[in-house]
Amino acid sequence: MTDTPTTVRALRKFLVETYPLTFCDRGVAKRPLALCVRAGLFEAHADVDQDLLNRTLKDYTGGPTYLRQMRKGADRINLAGSAEGFVTGYQAREAGNRLRKMAEHRPVEEAVV
Repeated sequence: MTDTPTTVRALRKFLVETYPLTFCDRGVAKRPLALCVRAGLFEAHADVDQDLLNRTLKDYTGGPTYLRQMRKGADRINLAGSAEGFVTGYQAREAGNRLRKMAEHRPVEEAVV
């Protein structure tokens, strides 16, 4: 990579452009990532700060558009955009718990949309 991203926003943009079958822009329904994605990104982009990559993946997978797709049995996708693994019942429940906690912390005017 010639210009190494140095912010979460810049790295997300880079991931969307580099892996369009795997990563999506903000607000778009996202498919659950395969568990090997982090390691694959570390290997393919050794010049990217690992802490930045971890924060970017946390940002990507921590939002409601991602968590809503974490349904039991849903395919997980690898860096090529192919199915590799699936969401377990436990993972689906944890995603649901996180969504509920998010809803509890939203201001009332946002929650009534």
